[in-house]
Amino acid sequence: MDALRATFGLLSLLALLLAAPAQAMKVTPFKVRLEPDGYQSSQLFVIENDSDRKIAVELSATTRDVDADGKETNRDASDEFSIYPSQAIVEPHATRSVRVQWQGKGPLSEEHAYRLVAEQLPVDLDADPGASAVRFLVQYRCAVYVTPPTARSDVHMASYNLSGRALSFTLKNGGTAHSLIKNFTLLLTDAAGKTHELSDPKVLDSVNSEVLMPGAERRFSVLLPADAGVDIKDVNFRFAEAF
Repeated sequence: MDALRATFGLLSLLALLLAAPAQAMKVTPFKVRLEPDGYQSSQLFVIENDSDRKIAVELSATTRDVDADGKETNRDASDEFSIYPSQAIVEPHATRSVRVQWQGKGPLSEEHAYRLVAEQLPVDLDADPGASAVRFLVQYRCAVYVTPPTARSDVHMASYNLSGRALSFTLKNGGTAHSLIKNFTLLLTDAAGKTHELSDPKVLDSVNSEVLMPGAERRFSVLLPADAGVDIKDVNFRFAEAF
């Protein structure tokens, strides 16, 4: 009987979810680079409502800090940006443009990283009493970088430790702009001076697509494949930097 009740409950929940109106919000672009001043200090974002109902959206800005273990923290940065409009109603299958401009204090000695947060509000704008109460709310967190024209990244191997097949290492960005890691390859040099390249995405999944902020460090751990050998005397790397 309990199993029947559980099955009925799951089927009822599924029915509610299927009956709920689709709520699909998208914000583009997902990532932008602004300059500290001039006409390139602002960007037009587009909110797209791909559902059959009106949606209400609120936009705000936060700072973006990433610690050595990849944990991101944010604080309110509304005093550093002008967002117009900061709240918007988007009609069904329509778009709405929002102008975002950095208004922080310059000049900057290094790049500043932020999030533009676009959050769908739990407001029923259609006020249909017969509609389902189940709502799917979407939040977009776009990456915004305010970058001085001369800012550059400079990523190097700060330290590493190899214990058997377990390799832990720390990368440090000594530059003034962020670095997004793509196509990361470990360069393992053995006692004979021969360098072996390891670029298997399955092994290096924890490294690829990670961000190093200016002046920051990131710690990583990977398990080397059995055929990588244990007679390794030096560890280095290369990667294709992306925005």
